[in-house]
Amino acid sequence: LHVRSRRQRQMCIRDRTHAAELAEQEMEGFYTCWIDPKDFMPEANKNVLVKCSSGEIQTDFYAPELGGFFIEHSTHAKVTGWREMM
Repeated sequence: LHVRSRRQRQMCIRDRTHAAELAEQEMEGFYTCWIDPKDFMPEANKNVLVKCSSGEIQTDFYAPELGGFFIEHSTHAKVTGWREMM
């Protein structure tokens, strides 16, 4: 998982359930506004929801030192949108 710290690993595990619930709400149409990462990036190292080209939605963070979202670096997924967590 995360190479950075035990805390990030714990947060990732905890947030998976929350992201799954939000993904279900997304399917029901509760969330429709996604920000294109080509237009604007979130605050560095702040947890946000990301939508990947596969349609998967999960919690992630923008890592400027990696040049993108952590998931893009760790799994080579392509983030197509992001939004603040509610």
